[in-house]
Amino acid sequence: MNSLSRVTAGLIMWSLLVPFSLAQDPDVSPFGDEVDWGHPQTGKHSIDVEPALPVLVSFEASIKPGQEEAVRELVSRMVEFNQEGEPDTVLYRVFVREDAQVLTFIEGYAHSDAMLFHDTRFITHFADEIAALTSGGRLCIYGDVSDAYKAFAAENGLEVEYFDSLSGFQR
Repeated sequence: MNSLSRVTAGLIMWSLLVPFSLAQDPDVSPFGDEVDWGHPQTGKHSIDVEPALPVLVSFEASIKPGQEEAVRELVSRMVEFNQEGEPDTVLYRVFVREDAQVLTFIEGYAHSDAMLFHDTRFITHFADEIAALTSGGRLCIYGDVSDAYKAFAAENGLEVEYFDSLSGFQR
């Protein structure tokens, strides 16, 4: 028997005596000793948690006749106020229809608590002004909304349409 055959035969004999499998935990030696070779934990210790998606909001209202300039001034103050004081407001855009008759807010919050924080500030600082300059309105909230927010909205007379996520992705 040549030397290569003897090594191969020795490895085969060793593998029969020492239980080892390619599927074993990579941080356990073939002899069963715990070792840390820097491999990530697998299977039994992994937690499958999806990242939280933001809560999105749209609000649309008609601008009362003759109030277009006042709306522009108010929106400018609102944007500055929110940008400076709301780090978890991740999107805050305000649009006006081409004929300057409809105002639309598109907002995004890192989580439901951030939306609650924003709306508490909005009611305190701007709700009366925006209500005086607009009429009607449709408030839609998309995503995972806490019971605390829903209770807040009901207590403050906000008529909200809630939408649950059906499908999509975020980058």
